[in-house]
Amino acid sequence: MRHGKILSLNRQGKFADFVPEGQADIWAILALGVDAKRKYLWATTAAMPESIDYSAASEGRSALLKYSLISGALLKRYDLPKDGKHALGDMTVSAAGDVFVSDGFGAVYWLDHRKDTLEILIGKGTFRSPQTPALSPDGGRLFVPDYTRGISVVDLATKQAKLLEHPKDVSLGGIDGLYLTGRTMIAVQNGTTPPRLIRMWLDASLTRILRWETMEANWPGLGAPTHGVVVGKKFYFIANSGWDRMADDGRVKPGATFEAPTIRVADLGH
Repeated sequence: MRHGKILSLNRQGKFADFVPEGQADIWAILALGVDAKRKYLWATTAAMPESIDYSAASEGRSALLKYSLISGALLKRYDLPKDGKHALGDMTVSAAGDVFVSDGFGAVYWLDHRKDTLEILIGKGTFRSPQTPALSPDGGRLFVPDYTRGISVVDLATKQAKLLEHPKDVSLGGIDGLYLTGRTMIAVQNGTTPPRLIRMWLDASLTRILRWETMEANWPGLGAPTHGVVVGKKFYFIANSGWDRMADDGRVKPGATFEAPTIRVADLGH
């Protein structure tokens, strides 16, 4: 986010700049999505004070970016209109190559791979601050966590949204990352006290949470966790992201100490 760049990490533990900082009209990088079949890397960028290259003239601008997963070349960008503040953030990529992406100011967009255009899926008014969406296995429903309202299920055929039913003893606020594998849903909550990761099991219709458990919570190294990805039976996620220690101008808050983020892995085998 701070430097507006994308890093790659290989299996030998070597980091490299996949997209170096200083690119024109590339501000804070908020989320990534990989389309391994078509060899695309999708990224979202938004002009925010936390970014080094932020300027008042770019306030509210945001775009979806499509890179070559092989070369790192920028293949296309999809800029939102200059009709107010936008912050394209979290996303998910379908098996068909469609991209679903949330705007932190209330809307949810999607890119139909057949049209190759970014369009509004759910306009402002339904969500206050939509975060990482998760797609159902059949591709017919989109689970959208709202930072303050919990998780909604969007029927992609009718574009109707309904809150996901859940037990009263689980709070679904403060979700930043949401991931669905089969009937198991993982949520990264950095807006709760303490921040945590939870795992939920849904019913066969994927309309109700049957039970849940805490995966990670309440230890210093977790800090403010954020995005992750399911790979097979493992969940990789960013811990101690630093977001809780960052001021609006991107600097470390007075009195806060810098601690390096970590990438952690949780076993989903049981």
